[in-house]
Amino acid sequence: MLLVARDEEEAISLGLDFSEAQILTCWLPENEWKWPDICNGITIFFCAFGVIHPVPPDWPSHCEVMNRDIDVLARVLRKFRGQTIRLVFVSSVLALAPRPQRSYYVGWKCLSEAIIRDLHAKQEGLFLSVIYPGRLVSRKSVLSPLSFFHTTYERFAQKLTRIADTWTGSREIVGLDARILLVMRALGLFMRAVFR
Repeated sequence: MLLVARDEEEAISLGLDFSEAQILTCWLPENEWKWPDICNGITIFFCAFGVIHPVPPDWPSHCEVMNRDIDVLARVLRKFRGQTIRLVFVSSVLALAPRPQRSYYVGWKCLSEAIIRDLHAKQEGLFLSVIYPGRLVSRKSVLSPLSFFHTTYERFAQKLTRIADTWTGSREIVGLDARILLVMRALGLFMRAVFR
């Protein structure tokens, strides 16, 4: 397993949680990156690509973050060019049903997907899946009834593993809350289109 660390603090954290994994120290010059000796069956998960949380707009720093992530991805794809690679991008259901108060975050999610799709189109042997989850929670609890509409991290990880085991590209919506949101948004658009 190869994990990408964006800074030294993240590398330490990943090393503690995944002691068997190899850490790619992407903040260092590329000639200091340590690559695996052998790679059979490559799957790249994008679980924290670009702007990963709804945050106040900060265009210069967020462009820097996006450029860094794109650069690392492009280098990884170049390194393993010629091999079959599965790409699994975790987006958000909000990318399919944006709300005005989340437009900045959603814009970055859509831009991330567009860039990954462009890289996918330019290199043979890549299979791309995009996942649109609703809210993810540690566990479901009767103390928080809405949590039963959400997806647990464990269940989501199982879903990602299942998708990674296939060699087809797909787009999948994950979570009951995500499906309800899309249905309600579509119904609202229909009602406004017909009755206004």
